[in-house]
Amino acid sequence: MSRLPPPLPRNPETQSLHRRDVTVQIQLPLMIALIGALTVLAFVFGATPAGRSVWADVSLILLIVIGLGLSIAPLALIVGFLVGLWYVIRYLPGYAKIAQDFMRRVAGRTAEYSDRVTRPVIATHSAGAAVGGALGLGTGTSENSIDE
Repeated sequence: MSRLPPPLPRNPETQSLHRRDVTVQIQLPLMIALIGALTVLAFVFGATPAGRSVWADVSLILLIVIGLGLSIAPLALIVGFLVGLWYVIRYLPGYAKIAQDFMRRVAGRTAEYSDRVTRPVIATHSAGAAVGGALGLGTGTSENSIDE
């Protein structure tokens, strides 16, 4: 059996910062939510049925139905988005490879045609520079020359 290496010593400063963040970001909101839930439960189960009427119960049921009806549309959108994302993740790598190969061909053809278009211009400039160099033109005759 292989022995695991001993754990590395922890930085006390970052460990205390992490503990503070856990308290503020996880434990405190959970405590507030628990207190809120217990308060709501106390109101719901602590209410006396003598103060309620049948119409109040019917109204509450209708309000709940309206709330559920309004929450169905976003839920359906989220489920549809997740299903679409699942299909995209399932089939995208093959199509991404096809698109990558196509773009590689487009880049190659673009480079090929741009070379064809610029070749005469570059050849003309190169020939002019060769003739100018052979005749001694264009070397050090610029007004911006720093060889003076």
